[in-house]
Amino acid sequence: MNKLFLKTILLSIVMIITFFSMSINIQAAQVDNPISTSNFNDLVEGILDWVLGIAGSVALLMIIAGGVMYATAAGNEEKLKAAKKVISYAILGVVIVILSYSIIKVLHGILT
Repeated sequence: MNKLFLKTILLSIVMIITFFSMSINIQAAQVDNPISTSNFNDLVEGILDWVLGIAGSVALLMIIAGGVMYATAAGNEEKLKAAKKVISYAILGVVIVILSYSIIKVLHGILT
């Protein structure tokens, strides 16, 4: 027989045995809840808090980067404008994130 055909058959047998042995172990194991929440509202609040933390961290890094750009501009007008843009867009991003978070919280309070 062809060597490739024999290798394919052998690999198929190994995969079938592995699949059945794994399915037996999965059935015997008890799976814990990986999410620490018990309802959908807590899950959404957790995700929102996580996203807000990431957005705040990114905004802080961008404000710091803009400050470094501003400090190292050495009087170059184009670099100063670019640094001011970075800082203002980072602050605008923070305002948008805070407003969207506030709107979601108000809507959540109305709907529950």
